[in-house]
Amino acid sequence: MIPTKLKVTHCFYLWITLFLLLNTPLCAQERNVGSVEGGVQMGVNNLTDGTWNMGFEIRYNLKKVPVDVGLLTEVDFYNGVFNAVGKFAVVGDYNFKREENFSQYVGCGVGYGILTRNSCCGSDDKVKCLILSPRAGIELLKFLRLTATLNIPIASHTPKYVSITAGICLGGRRK
Repeated sequence: MIPTKLKVTHCFYLWITLFLLLNTPLCAQERNVGSVEGGVQMGVNNLTDGTWNMGFEIRYNLKKVPVDVGLLTEVDFYNGVFNAVGKFAVVGDYNFKREENFSQYVGCGVGYGILTRNSCCGSDDKVKCLILSPRAGIELLKFLRLTATLNIPIASHTPKYVSITAGICLGGRRK
């Protein structure tokens, strides 16, 4: 049996590889999309242990380049060393292939996280840390976003984990 740590990183690298194979060359083009978009998302963590997450994100689409920047707030319910991770992050995405019903993006988030550690004595310990979150995904039918994120908490003895989320995006559609 492969250890969970290997499964997490292999899953993320496989997602990135498939993403890059399906992509067109990087070329900044002016985008004809709305300025602001936001959405809600839900997903799973690590794919194997039944943990899940939910969050909200709001983004601003830059006009001259296929880039958006925004804020993400997310709660990951994680079985293991930590039972919950609350994250507030600044995110940015580069949007590659812009078609009518299909778009690809890659980005990163950097933010503040509060990890609640399981305790044997009935009280939970809280660990505050910086969380780095590289991510890649696709947007389908102008409103459905599927994202793979590798969450890397920068704290001692804190495991990294992969999140796969599906979300509904409102606003930001092509004009």
